[in-house]
Amino acid sequence: LTLLRGWRIAVVVGVNCFLPKVCLCFARYLVCYRMEPEHEGGQLFCEWSLYTNFSLLSLLLVVASIALAGPALWWRLLGDEEHKDEPFYLYLTASYKEEWKSWEATRLIRKVFLAIICAALPISLHPAMQIMCISLVLLTALVLEMQFHPYKDNRWNLEEKILLTVSLAMVSVTSCYLANEYHWSSTHNNQCFLLMLILLLCIVPSNILIVLILHQLLRERG
Repeated sequence: LTLLRGWRIAVVVGVNCFLPKVCLCFARYLVCYRMEPEHEGGQLFCEWSLYTNFSLLSLLLVVASIALAGPALWWRLLGDEEHKDEPFYLYLTASYKEEWKSWEATRLIRKVFLAIICAALPISLHPAMQIMCISLVLLTALVLEMQFHPYKDNRWNLEEKILLTVSLAMVSVTSCYLANEYHWSSTHNNQCFLLMLILLLCIVPSNILIVLILHQLLRERG
């Protein structure tokens, strides 16, 4: 349907909606695991060698190419100043300062990286690696946000910092929960407390965002 409004808006919407999912589908073949511990002679199984004809390098190039294609298309569209009044351009740039008008592309890259990490390092096989990689992505995003303050409205900059900080806190508590799960000194009460804390960090900010979005929609219609 977006094609009816022009190919540019179709590219923007399509990339935003489907690029992380496409990367996730290909990144699933990067999963490697052992059925037994390495020191007991456990063999390493890799999805890319079991179910595809790709070599590891070829698969990495495919995933990287797809992941970079979306942001590259957006940067190409943003370089076309003749269409700066069209919906696709305003969607990508309206919230940001002029010098950071391409910032939405960094948010897309973040989503793509998180999708690839979750697919290539599933929590059931590589919990520590997944949590570490997610933490690095979120920490990088937080540092960039604190350094550049890309939004025109300082309130949005503050909200972005709060959301990234809460996300990092949730990842840290999840790491603590998983570490305690296999430690001899862990207790049932501690695990229940950590689980409730994770749920609160997930549910409370999400509900607040839903309320704020609904409030903004009602205010615009009113």
